[in-house]
Amino acid sequence: MSHSPRNQNQTLKFIVIGIFFMILADRFLLPEGTAFHELWNKPAQVVEIAHEETGQPDWYEENIPAPEPEDDAQDNIVLEPYGPFQRPIALPDIFDECLPPVEPVDAPVKEPEKDVPLWRKNAVPFDVAPNKPKIAIVIDDLGPAHKQTEEIIALPSPLTLAFLPYAKDLPDKTGQAKAQGHEILIHMPMKPLSDKVNSGPLTLQAGMSAEKMEAYLETAFKAVDGSAGMNNHMGSSFTKEDKAVDMFMDILSKKGMFFLDSRTTSETVCEIAADKHSVPFVSRDVFLDHKNEKEFIENALKEVERIAKKHGQVIAIGHPHTLTIKALEKWIPEVKARGFQLVPLSVLVKEKVQNNSALH
Repeated sequence: MSHSPRNQNQTLKFIVIGIFFMILADRFLLPEGTAFHELWNKPAQVVEIAHEETGQPDWYEENIPAPEPEDDAQDNIVLEPYGPFQRPIALPDIFDECLPPVEPVDAPVKEPEKDVPLWRKNAVPFDVAPNKPKIAIVIDDLGPAHKQTEEIIALPSPLTLAFLPYAKDLPDKTGQAKAQGHEILIHMPMKPLSDKVNSGPLTLQAGMSAEKMEAYLETAFKAVDGSAGMNNHMGSSFTKEDKAVDMFMDILSKKGMFFLDSRTTSETVCEIAADKHSVPFVSRDVFLDHKNEKEFIENALKEVERIAKKHGQVIAIGHPHTLTIKALEKWIPEVKARGFQLVPLSVLVKEKVQNNSALH
């Protein structure tokens, strides 16, 4: 059955008019939530496609893309999601007058991070109890003797454990020590007075070049990673040599570590050089086991308590001898019960740094 062109034109007119009234009804008459309203107000779907070359997403809309304003006059144009009938709607200028003024907000200025020295980063966090004498126990020569090293690590924390940088399996041992709550030092070999005494590999000596000393120390820094400071292994010859110690302290200062002088000789010049190069410095007060005898160790621990009570703090150095380990196992809980507190060595370093800053 054929249709005349005139009938076709009339039918098309009715369709266009019908669509027009449907849009008017949707915009002004139909309530939200009707099926017809939801159909025409369905937002255009946005699809993300990975760009093959750059890896950046290209964005497009399945329907008509949003037009970009051509000039400043269209800055107040917004888009409403009306599917295929999406059209820009211009807001009247009076609309801006109804809005409260927006005060400009300055972006927060980020404070530049201050350089934190390595010894502070690697120091064991510790809450100091006020009005309690502080005792820092340092155990030297750790690493080579595996059984004794493990027994020392198993002692109640916090102790300060000094590892020889040439020992094997150091990452495993220092990791266990940190997990137990102990602080870590590098026990750096330095030349003793007697040539018959073997101080081990990486020994610092007077007369060595700056490059060689720096290479030895860098090897030690890497071997005992996570250490807060360094103390001397032997070194009764090295620590009294002005030029060598000055070179050593310059390197240590650049690394950002503190130094504990074991004071193996009364002629040590370490404190003078440390002060010159601004290296935080502390020194030993008591040797626990200068004689590897039970009575000597017990008397040394009594001396530790006496000095701590008199001066408020004390630094004692011991070694992984069996007698020392047994004495500490018994003494640590007892000394805490008597009102003393064991602290990481860095606590006393911090206090000294603060006191020196207050004086200056």
